[in-house]
Amino acid sequence: MCWSGPASYTIAAVGVVATVKAIRQGESPLLWSPLVYFTAIEVLQGYSYSVEGQCALPQNQVAALLAYIHIAFQPLFTGILALYFIPKDVRGMIAPVVFGLGALTGAYLLLQIYPFEWAGPCRPGRLLCSDHLCVKAESWHIGWHLPLNDLGESLPATILGQQYDLNFPVYFTVMFLLPAALGAWKVAGFQLLIGPTLAWASTDSPTEMPAIWCLFSLGIVMMIVFTPLKTALQAKSWPLWTVLRWVNGTKKQPL
Repeated sequence: MCWSGPASYTIAAVGVVATVKAIRQGESPLLWSPLVYFTAIEVLQGYSYSVEGQCALPQNQVAALLAYIHIAFQPLFTGILALYFIPKDVRGMIAPVVFGLGALTGAYLLLQIYPFEWAGPCRPGRLLCSDHLCVKAESWHIGWHLPLNDLGESLPATILGQQYDLNFPVYFTVMFLLPAALGAWKVAGFQLLIGPTLAWASTDSPTEMPAIWCLFSLGIVMMIVFTPLKTALQAKSWPLWTVLRWVNGTKKQPL
């Protein structure tokens, strides 16, 4: 196994320093609050290495459960970050949608951790799916094994004539499609390209991939906050904004 607890703690320490720097530089909470959130999961991952593989240990099971709770509310914090790249005058009109759907998505995903008999168990091969609750070491990182139910996951998708089982369709819709639809398509596309795409390229395990993605997510946010991407990912115009401004009788505001 290439990664380790000390490595996760080191990345978390970098996240703490980056967050403090962002706050001291007067950055918007829309930028540094996602830094705080993804730093927290690295702290949890660092601790998880000390109990990995000990599936009967309460600390191991709690670590796995906390990781899933963190995943459940990632779309909310991704939406918060996306708001920074939307002009201020429409941000206030869009923010309630982002906060509301982000919170509802988190609540919905939390329902998937309860073993409702009528929902059935998750399908083997689905992200995070397992028949037990545990943190385990995998190919080069830890993996999260969760006995999820199949609530809302049995919808088929047809892509180029091939049938696929959707994997967390609500999560991915609110995580990526919602920010893009609201105008923050640049930052949504960047996160999609660097996050799950690289994570899948790093492993073929559906229980390890989300943990690797969380590792990459902190780096993604730091790149956005502290590099020219902060300017490059700003959206200049979007048809929805024109409609919102017309409805509210406002004029275009500078970014």
